[in-house]
Amino acid sequence: MKTTLFINLVKKNTGYNSKTFIMLVGVAMTFIMYIALLPVIYISMLNGLVIPWYGIATVITSISTFAGVVIWGKVRTDMAEYQNIPSQEVIENTPKVD
Repeated sequence: MKTTLFINLVKKNTGYNSKTFIMLVGVAMTFIMYIALLPVIYISMLNGLVIPWYGIATVITSISTFAGVVIWGKVRTDMAEYQNIPSQEVIENTPKVD
């Protein structure tokens, strides 16, 4: 049975990182929030209303900050995990236990 990426991210011991799931959900939420702003701007322009650019800029900034924090959190934790991985030289020089 073919499984999707989201199912693999939620299951244990599939080789996928749960932080990747959180990052993908955060980016998807950011995309949906941006798409939700487009009708507001479009309807305001068609009806000749004053577009609240400062308010829209504030919302876009907050959404971008949300996406940035989600992605930065994943990058930082992955960097910390990769720094703890021993090099090939250390692995080869480690005595084997029988």
